Amino acid sequence: MTTQRIQLDISNDVFDKVMFFLENLPKNLVRISSEQTTTEPEESQLKKFHSLINKSNNKTKLTMKIATDTSEMSNDGLF
Repeated sequence: MTTQRIQLDISNDVFDKVMFFLENLPKNLVRISSEQTTTEPEESQLKKFHSLINKSNNKTKLTMKIATDTSEMSNDGLF
């Protein structure tokens, strides 16, 4: 028998329904493992990005890629 793995990112409002369905599948055919993660709201990420723009020496060319690249931030004197 071959096996396949799936990974699901499920919002909290439907998690119980999905787990109910998965748990009712044959136990010898399905193995369930789960982990809980929290996602940072986009609003919080935007606030961080704007604070990096304000700290940057080159405010007109700061992009999200540059803002998340620590070597670039070191060159700007942020770290």
